[in-house]
Amino acid sequence: MFKKPLLVLILLCAAFGANATIQEYREIQGMRVNAASFCGVLMANYNQIRAASQQRSADDYRQYLDALNTSYQQSGLMVGADELKTLNVLTEELEKLPQLDGEMSSARLAYPNMMIDIFKTQQQFELALSEHLASLGHDSDDGAIKAIDDLRVDISRAILLYSVSTFTGLAYLNDKDPELRVLDEKIQAQLQALDQQIPEALHGHVGKIKGSYKFVQKKIVGLPRPWTPSAVVFFLTRADLQLQQLASQVESSQ
Repeated sequence: MFKKPLLVLILLCAAFGANATIQEYREIQGMRVNAASFCGVLMANYNQIRAASQQRSADDYRQYLDALNTSYQQSGLMVGADELKTLNVLTEELEKLPQLDGEMSSARLAYPNMMIDIFKTQQQFELALSEHLASLGHDSDDGAIKAIDDLRVDISRAILLYSVSTFTGLAYLNDKDPELRVLDEKIQAQLQALDQQIPEALHGHVGKIKGSYKFVQKKIVGLPRPWTPSAVVFFLTRADLQLQQLASQVESSQ
């Protein structure tokens, strides 16, 4: 009985142009980053190309999922709740599967199916958050901070799309930008624009971020794509950490 009044309230807020505060904007962008990074690092970890002895600790992807769960609960959001719950359930099911070995097994057959479900659920969660953020709108202040967070979202997408594109048999899931050239051009444009948006004293920090991205750019963009997950995840994760540090420095300089 409360659905219609709630819908009216939502529509009224939208009609009067309710804007997200910079903090709300950053929270949502952070959740998008954690969701994409979680999915990308998880897929790199469980790729069938990687032997069991090469698999990394679950902490590598769990840290992103834990951070996502915490920030989502604190945000009070309702959009994407079902998708996030499903991500947690699927991850628990995945971790119960036997470790891969050199022989054909039911686990080897199950991994790709699990990855498809996880990837599609993450994409639905991403869509829910991005549409919610677009509906809120945002103020024009803090442009540099928003530019940094937008770039963080795209860096995390690079991790994800690299991982799905190199997962055995699942490259077709990235049908919109198979060579990642569109995403690469966007990231490079964002990196160039940062110099115009932040204080001159911080330009050297942007150079370090560019260096981290450039180091693995050729491994990400174009086909055939080499299988070097450790390098890609390491340097893109470093770029994300550097962007977080830059955001803190920009805030301190204001």
